[in-house]
Amino acid sequence: MNRIEFSQQLIVQRESAGIGKNELCRLTGFTFNQLQYLEKASNNYNINLVCTYLTAIKSKMVLLKGKKRKVICDFEGFADWMTSTRKLEYTQRALADKAGITYVTIANIESKKHIVRIDTLLKIVDVLGYTVKIEK
Repeated sequence: MNRIEFSQQLIVQRESAGIGKNELCRLTGFTFNQLQYLEKASNNYNINLVCTYLTAIKSKMVLLKGKKRKVICDFEGFADWMTSTRKLEYTQRALADKAGITYVTIANIESKKHIVRIDTLLKIVDVLGYTVKIEK
């Protein structure tokens, strides 16, 4: 999955919740331009913006792999999940190499010094064999 496909999932959930863009801006504190950038996938937004968006539309990001299911509610939850899941198969360096990102990025996410951006999150999730779904 890429950022555009992810953003499309967000839009589908917002629309199915019956929440317009102006209402979502009021609920989240986003400016209309910020919301446009997020929904059009114009930039590489961070997971905290996604979580704010999802909370406002009463939805959640779920990571799926077979019968495994992990709900991600915030950056810290993602970092904890990534660390424990990574340790089952990869070193930090191996995960970084396979995802096409730097080892320092993985280390900073795991130590919670670097809030993950959606492109990086999607690469990591893919390498770890999970898919992302947005659901109620």
